[in-house]
Amino acid sequence: MHIWIDIDNHKHVPFIKALVTELKEKGHNVTVTAEDRAEIKQAINKFSLETKLIVSTFSIFGMFEEQIIIIRAHLLSDYIKDKNITLAFSLGSRPIPRVCLELKIPIISLLEDYKQKIHWIYHTLYNSFFLISDTIPDSLMIEQGYDINLIAKYKGNSRLENLEHDIKAIKNIIDQMSYLSGKMNIAQA
Repeated sequence: MHIWIDIDNHKHVPFIKALVTELKEKGHNVTVTAEDRAEIKQAINKFSLETKLIVSTFSIFGMFEEQIIIIRAHLLSDYIKDKNITLAFSLGSRPIPRVCLELKIPIISLLEDYKQKIHWIYHTLYNSFFLISDTIPDSLMIEQGYDINLIAKYKGNSRLENLEHDIKAIKNIIDQMSYLSGKMNIAQA
């Protein structure tokens, strides 16, 4: 598989570095993009993560935030469209679902904040699945509007900062990604 990951939070970089390392060891191609922000660049450099930086989102007192996300999604789409991406993996990147919708790329989202209501765009996506910690009961996911048939559970903590050193959990996340990819009929590496 060729997996695309977009970073819009510097706190995710250590986990993503560990995940990318494991994915590559399993023979997958990985493309990582990130917002061009100082704290993200610093984390990327600290963890030596090969990344393509693409414009940062911002808002002026909350104004224009959606418009900037749409602009970033367009720039990401231009970069990603020729990469033969077979799967997108999201940790909450706001532009990634828009790009996946436009380019018909299946997406798996790892949910750290499962209490947040599902964004409307996920209902419109070509193939959209979710990964959650096995510590989260199905009843909570149903209550928040998630379809249990579109969810896989990994063994591990739901907080990303606790996962970066948990190689067993990361390997289980990759196994669940492969399982969900099979449900989407994506060719494996």
